[in-house]
Amino acid sequence: MELPVAPQTYAPTAEALVRALHRVDVMLARTAAQEGELPGALAFTNPRRPAVAMVNCALEVDVPKGSSAGEAVGAVEAHFAQAGVPCHSLQVGAASWPPELVQALEQRGYRRGPQVSVYVLDRFVAPKQPCAALQVIPGRAAYVELREFYTRAGQAQGLPVDAVLAQDLADTRIDHLDEPRLEVLLGRIEGRPAGAISLVNLGDVGVIDDIATLPPYRGRGVAATLLDRAIELARRSVLKHVILECQPDNPATRLYEAMGFKAVASHCKYVRG
Repeated sequence: MELPVAPQTYAPTAEALVRALHRVDVMLARTAAQEGELPGALAFTNPRRPAVAMVNCALEVDVPKGSSAGEAVGAVEAHFAQAGVPCHSLQVGAASWPPELVQALEQRGYRRGPQVSVYVLDRFVAPKQPCAALQVIPGRAAYVELREFYTRAGQAQGLPVDAVLAQDLADTRIDHLDEPRLEVLLGRIEGRPAGAISLVNLGDVGVIDDIATLPPYRGRGVAATLLDRAIELARRSVLKHVILECQPDNPATRLYEAMGFKAVASHCKYVRG
């Protein structure tokens, strides 16, 4: 089976794929944060969840005509200071950072975050050992289980995540379900949440936003099976392209490449130093 499954009329550029990922970040932030439209950015804040980066960030950052990069960054900082929450990250509006914005950010103490690779499904390869014990259901049909899963997944990230932050992360993921173009699949083993995956439909492009497996179920083909089901969902939706992002040093890249994804671009955010 190959994807794209619909007749292709164009090959998307690397910039177009990065922009699709940026668009998803904006869509999902809108479900769980207050949006402020600044001259050079979209600012998202959620004072109830100040430690959650995805709802306290600046997206679509740019230098407005007639302004300077320093003024644009200053406006972002002033907005977050007024809201009383930190700006955890900034994401450029284009596919790459203009030098003047980089200079302005670094002068104010921001640093370049990890480089993230963009993968596109080139030729689908079914998993060799799918998890036969995995039951896959729509996430919207199991809100309580899905929230439990996201809470446990947050605690298992290997980061200093306390109970409050883990719950805030889970509640943010649940808020994302208000976006109708998002489909979440929950995987269960013996009735217990084991893994989950999200797919956002952008018309011609399907964006896999999040894949996670709880530690007790890793190494059993859960992620591969969920990815297989998400690709099948994209195929039924007649999407032309399926993309996802991952840091190059993440072991998950081996799974993506084995199932037919290839890296075609990269991007990064700026974070407070």
